[in-house]
Amino acid sequence: ASGDWSSDVCSSDLVWQFLSLSLAGILTPFPWFMVQIMPDVFTGILFLSAVLFLVEKVRFYQIVWGAIVLASTLMHNGNLIVLTLVVLILLLSKSVWEILMIQLRRIFYLGIVSLVGWLSVLMSNYIGGNGWTTAKCSHIFIVAQMSETGVLKHYLEKYCQDEPSIMCQYKDSLPEHAYGFIWPQDGILMKTGGWHHSDSLYGKIIRTVLTDPELLMHYTGSALKSTSYQLISKGVWWMPWV
Repeated sequence: ASGDWSSDVCSSDLVWQFLSLSLAGILTPFPWFMVQIMPDVFTGILFLSAVLFLVEKVRFYQIVWGAIVLASTLMHNGNLIVLTLVVLILLLSKSVWEILMIQLRRIFYLGIVSLVGWLSVLMSNYIGGNGWTTAKCSHIFIVAQMSETGVLKHYLEKYCQDEPSIMCQYKDSLPEHAYGFIWPQDGILMKTGGWHHSDSLYGKIIRTVLTDPELLMHYTGSALKSTSYQLISKGVWWMPWV
């Protein structure tokens, strides 16, 4: 019967799919390659559970998939952004949800799940004493990436003469990689405020890069270059421009 959930769960197709993915996950490098092209291993789980949430007919399973979607968004802030973008794209693309035969109210429900995710992150940081923020240290990783791609050096060369700061001392000694900027005990991060006192300086750098057309173009170009390199190096050959 269509209402017999046990027959659905125990279907042979589902069992074979589960076994195939389990073996691929245990016996091949498949998981390692997947996490290299996604912000988080839960991004894939997020996509699959979101699709199942949108098409599921049984209310119980809708709740289950919705809970998995929410849990996946809480694993990585990037997943919150991904889910929000998916919801917006679906809402703005009527032809997409009509072709996929997705009910509009389901998309709104998915949007509510996304909103709950954002509120949960904000509340957890507030309760933890970090204020109303989604990530207390995101500015550090952004500036470290700017250092790796040369954007930070470009910024320092352009602004240090008129707007000197402690970061200017290290203009010619920036590390080659982001981890060299962040993790050494005697690294630049620790010399420019560390984890708890760098937000003002780093926030100013980020705002300037995003509002200066020349620096923004450099930043955008480096992001596209890094993304393309990552996709090519991991063998994602379906990209039309590769």
